[in-house]
Amino acid sequence: MGLAASTVRQIHNILTGSLDQAVRWGWRADNPAKLATLPSIRAAEVRPPSPADVVAAIAMADPELATFLRLSASVGGRRGEVSALRWTNVDLVAGELVIAKALVEKADRRVPHLAGAATTAAPHPARAEAQWEP
Repeated sequence: MGLAASTVRQIHNILTGSLDQAVRWGWRADNPAKLATLPSIRAAEVRPPSPADVVAAIAMADPELATFLRLSASVGGRRGEVSALRWTNVDLVAGELVIAKALVEKADRRVPHLAGAATTAAPHPARAEAQWEP
């Protein structure tokens, strides 16, 4: 069994950079790595859970995880976006949630119509902020 396509591509990038440097230093006339045919990388098929599976997971989770799952499912938030939320991102009057950042990547989205998500999170602000703020 051979190496994964992404591993081959990483190794190729290292070799290409090294051989480019060898050309600049005059150690080689050309870079043979630039002639290589790289394997294609297939995008993984994303299979989101069914609504019934989400409901079942929320029912089995402890209260904090259930709140996280319910909020994620309600707003379509990614894990890093929902984890980065603070109460300053929630406007209960306007019914809006501002996803301004993520823990891993930059985010800047507004999620309107928060009726269900706001009621999910509403009982938790003091406890959540005390527990998770540095």
